[in-house]
Amino acid sequence: MKKEQFVKAIIQINYKIFFTSLFVVMELVVFSQSCPVLIPYRKGELWGYCDTSKKIIIPIKYHRAFPFINGKALVETKKDSGLVIDTKGKVLWHIPYQMNDYIEETGLMRFTSVEKNGNTHKSEFRTGLINLEGTVVLQPDYETVEVLGEDSFEVVLPGKKGVINSKLKVLREFIPFNDSDNDQQLLMTINANPSDTPKMWGPFSDGMAIASANRQFGYCNENMKLVIPCKYEMAESFRYGLAKVSIKAPKQPKKSKSKKLKSPPPPPGFENAIEAEVTVLEEGYIDKMGTEYWED
Repeated sequence: MKKEQFVKAIIQINYKIFFTSLFVVMELVVFSQSCPVLIPYRKGELWGYCDTSKKIIIPIKYHRAFPFINGKALVETKKDSGLVIDTKGKVLWHIPYQMNDYIEETGLMRFTSVEKNGNTHKSEFRTGLINLEGTVVLQPDYETVEVLGEDSFEVVLPGKKGVINSKLKVLREFIPFNDSDNDQQLLMTINANPSDTPKMWGPFSDGMAIASANRQFGYCNENMKLVIPCKYEMAESFRYGLAKVSIKAPKQPKKSKSKKLKSPPPPPGFENAIEAEVTVLEEGYIDKMGTEYWED
């Protein structure tokens, strides 16, 4: 082999090594970006935070824990009061409101205010929004609040609903509304795909879409390939590399009793009735590899 050909072959090999190494590094960077450093981890009924190897980083002591957003996360204590913590577990501030729920993809929290109706003298619950910085985005003046976009919110007032922004500007005119309008969506959720063939159930988010089969849920990727089996009772969209799913709670062993009591006879007309089984669900988080971050 001539000297020029030898040098050219070496250069080509080095280029291959360079681009292969670059591809591996890019893959690692993408994975590190898509999989958060701290992941909410449930053990039994309590929550803490772990890393991707399931090593506990922030102790398991909370009654609820949510993913970190920009270095802050919402946790709930025994008394259902909310705290915002940093990645070291340090409490940044106490939420001085009754927590309703948390909209994970936005870092916004619904909170509830209880007020007395001057006419009926009954307690009425009103909902507002607050962010992880402690800023009230919407005052608690509404029956319900849904986040539609970065600064657009669908709100319900007695007998009507509309869309506003944080400046209270009306983005969509208020129209008459009744709670029964939501019944159809509820029926759709209950009657999820009963067949064995997985079907997409929701839009893509974070490169993944919810799929359903046999009335259970899993996830498919952008190539429409089922990558996480349909085995969950409920599933939410991926956000920041994680998705919240629900499973049936393990049945607790029945405690033996020294004295057995005879059940009372059923009322007339219900002799052949079958006792309905109540399904208890437990929540947990999974990553895009299908790793489950909980321990029952």
